[in-house]
Amino acid sequence: MQKLRKYMNMTARKCVQNTMLIHLSDYYKKITEINLLKQMKHVEIKQLSTQKSLVQESLESIEVSCTDHLRHNRLPLVKAISAIDEEIESIEAMLQTLEQEKQQVQLQIIMLSKLGLR
Repeated sequence: MQKLRKYMNMTARKCVQNTMLIHLSDYYKKITEINLLKQMKHVEIKQLSTQKSLVQESLESIEVSCTDHLRHNRLPLVKAISAIDEEIESIEAMLQTLEQEKQQVQLQIIMLSKLGLR
């Protein structure tokens, strides 16, 4: 009877440990996915910033010239710059949200690791 009880306790303990390890691996996978998404969004911000600088250069060249024909071309460029700025701001907001989510997952990992040490 003692051997059976000991075996059952060890089996239950192993099941709990395996469950905790599965949760830990899920959390680490989630952190990896968040980091990958953040990296992709940083690349996207760089591309948008480059595009914005090109549009700004075009706008500056129009402002230097004094012809009325070119001044009418100014409005679409200003709208393009505004659209790029809005897109960059939305990506930055998403990055902040991802960072908060990452911190929450890291806290869950710490809590689960502390439970596993007991």
